[in-house]
Amino acid sequence: MTIPPFMDKIVQEAITMILTAIYEPYFESLNCSLGFRPNKGVHDAIIALTGANAIGLNMAIEGDIKSAYDKVNRKKFIEVLGRRIQDRKFITFLEKRLNYEFYDSKENKYIREKEGLPQGGIDSPYMWNIYMSIFDEYIINHLEHKFDKLNNKPAKGNIAPKQRRSNDKKRTTIKKILEWINNNNDESTLSRLKELMKKSAKTLKEENHFQGEPLYALKDITKTINLGKEKDIKQIKINLIEINRKILHKNLKMESRDPNRLKLRFIYIRYADDWIILSNAKLEIINQIKEDIKIFLKEKLDAELSTEKTLITDIKEKPAHFLGFEIRTYKSKKIGRYTKKSHQGKQITIKAITAGYKVFATPDRQRQINRLHMKGYCDNQGFPREIGFLAYLDDFIIIERFNSVIRGVVNYYAEFIKNPKTNLSRWIYILRYSCIKTLAQKHKSSVREIFKKYKVPKELKKPGENTIMAKVKNIINEEIYEKTWTLLTLKDALQAALRLKRKPYLNDIYWKLKNKEIITYEATDKHRITNDNFYEKLVWINIRTQASFDLPCFSCGSLENVEMHHVNHVRKQNYKLIDNEKTWLQAMSLRNRNQVPYCRECHNRIHSGNYGGEKISLQIPKKIYDNRIVTIESHLNKSALDKTKKLNYNKTLEEKGWQYKGKKRQRNRPT
Repeated sequence: MTIPPFMDKIVQEAITMILTAIYEPYFESLNCSLGFRPNKGVHDAIIALTGANAIGLNMAIEGDIKSAYDKVNRKKFIEVLGRRIQDRKFITFLEKRLNYEFYDSKENKYIREKEGLPQGGIDSPYMWNIYMSIFDEYIINHLEHKFDKLNNKPAKGNIAPKQRRSNDKKRTTIKKILEWINNNNDESTLSRLKELMKKSAKTLKEENHFQGEPLYALKDITKTINLGKEKDIKQIKINLIEINRKILHKNLKMESRDPNRLKLRFIYIRYADDWIILSNAKLEIINQIKEDIKIFLKEKLDAELSTEKTLITDIKEKPAHFLGFEIRTYKSKKIGRYTKKSHQGKQITIKAITAGYKVFATPDRQRQINRLHMKGYCDNQGFPREIGFLAYLDDFIIIERFNSVIRGVVNYYAEFIKNPKTNLSRWIYILRYSCIKTLAQKHKSSVREIFKKYKVPKELKKPGENTIMAKVKNIINEEIYEKTWTLLTLKDALQAALRLKRKPYLNDIYWKLKNKEIITYEATDKHRITNDNFYEKLVWINIRTQASFDLPCFSCGSLENVEMHHVNHVRKQNYKLIDNEKTWLQAMSLRNRNQVPYCRECHNRIHSGNYGGEKISLQIPKKIYDNRIVTIESHLNKSALDKTKKLNYNKTLEEKGWQYKGKKRQRNRPT
C-alpha cells in the first residue's frame, strides 16, 4: 500500500476523470462491474443477485484471485487501454505513472516494481476495473455461448414433465364429456353416454362424436366414475368435477417444467476483485466453468485463480458469501397465496406453490461478529463488552457515537435482506449493551443502575422498548437550552432506514440498464467540491481535537514541526470576562481547550520572549464553526453567523434539536 503525496493525488484524480468519461458508457452496457464506479455500490450488486432474474439459480461460484493488484501485467494493461484510447501521449503518460518508485523503510532503499497497480492511489481501483473488463467480457460471452449450446435452442414455452402432460389430457377429456352432458341433458342421456363409453377413443373420433376431438384415458375415467353402476346423470357430473379437482391439485404440486430440460441461465457480478456467478446448471457444468476461468486468467491476464478460496456452493444447502451478505435460496418451494373471484362473485384465497426458488440475502453472520470483536464491541463469542477509551468522553457523546454505528449497520442491511428485524437483532443488541457497559464503566456502576440513571420518562417511553436517555443543559447569553440524546432501538433504526426507499430506485436502474435504456442519475455526492472558489468559503476550523498537528503554524503558516502552544489560564477564565471579539478564547473556555498550533521556531521565540510578531489573539481566526454534535461555538460570533447563513454552513440551535427552556434566574444577593 502506497500513500501518494497531495499533488500526486490531484493528478490521479484528473486521470480518473478522463478514464471515467471514456469507459463509463462501456461499463454501463456490460452492467456487471459495480465496484469503485460513480453511482454504483454494494447494494447495486445485491439487487442484481436477488432480483426476479435470479429465481431458480441455486449454484454459485465465489471467485478469488491471488494477489490481484500486485500481479497485474502492465504491458497487457496498456494494450487494454489501447483498444479504446488512441491518444499516444496519454498512454505514454499512464506508462510513466505506473512505473512509480517507493521507499522501503525495511530495506532502506527505493524500489521500482515491474508489475502490479499502485494500491492506495485514487485512480488504482478504476484502472483495475479496466484491466478486468476483459475478464467481464469473457465470462458473459463464454457462458452465453456455452449455455446456448447446452440448451440446444429449445422450443418456446415450458416443457412440462410427462406426468403433468398426461394429467392435462385427462382434464381435457373430462371437460369434453361434461360439455356433451350439458348439451344433451334428457332422459336418454345416461344410456347414450354408457354406449359411447364402450367404444374406443379412436372410434369416437372417426364417428365424429364429441366434435371429432380425441379423448384420453377413457377406461380410467369410466372406472373412476363407476359409469356402469350409476343411475343418475347428476351424480356422474359430480364425480367428473371431483376427478378434475383432484387432478388439478396434483398438478399444482408438480414442477411447471421438466427439471431435466431446464433452460440454463446465469448471473455474473464483479465488485473490484470479488466476483460471483449464480447459475442453475448442474455441478458437473459448474466445475467445468471454474476450470475454464482458471485457464483464461492464466493465459490472458497472467493472474492465478485461488483454488482454495474459489468455492462452488449449492445455496440451497449453505450460503454463498459476497460483500458482507450471505446469498441463499429455499430448500423447497414455498406456498404462495393469491385471491380470485369465485363463481358466486366472492373473493376467495387459494394456496399454491410458488413458481421458483427465490434467491434472497441475509447478513454474513460470522463476519459481523468478527468485525464487532475486532472493534472491541464484544468478545470472540459475541458477548457485549465496554470500550474503555470512550469512557473519558461525555455521556451524550458516547450515546451519539454508538447511535452512529447502529445507524450505519441498519442502513447498510435493512432494505436488502430478508426479515431485517430478526436478522439484525443480535448485532444491535451487542452495540446497545456495549454502549450501556461503557457508561457503567465511566460511572463505576452496573448496567441496572445505568438504566435507572438514564431512564426514559413515562410520557416518552414506547411500549416494549427499553432504552436510555441523556439530557444536556447549556446556558447561552443567560438563556437555557436543553437537548436529549436517546440510545437508538432496533425498531427506531429500522423505521428510519426503511424510509430511505433505496431498493426500488436501485432496482429500477438495474432493469433499465438490462433493457439497454439510458439512465440519468440523481446528484448524490453532496460532499464533493464542485466550486472553484471553495477555499474562500471555508469559514470553520476543527476546535475539538486535543492536539491538531495537521493545522499550520498560526504565525508563519509552516506545516513542518508544528507544536501546540498553551494559552495561559484560558480554561480558568470566566466566560463572561472574555472579550466578545475574541471568539477563539470563548470557544476554548467553553470546551476547556487552551492550545494553539505554532511551528517549533515560532514557539521557541514566544517562550524566549523574542517573539516580535503580531499579537497572538489577533492572529487567531474569528470565524469558528463546529458542525458536529454540540455546536455552541457557532453562536459566539453573531455577525459571522448571519453572514454564513446564506452559505448553509450552519444550523440554529433549534434546528439541531436544542429546546429553549427560558432565561436563567437571577439570584438576589445582599448588598
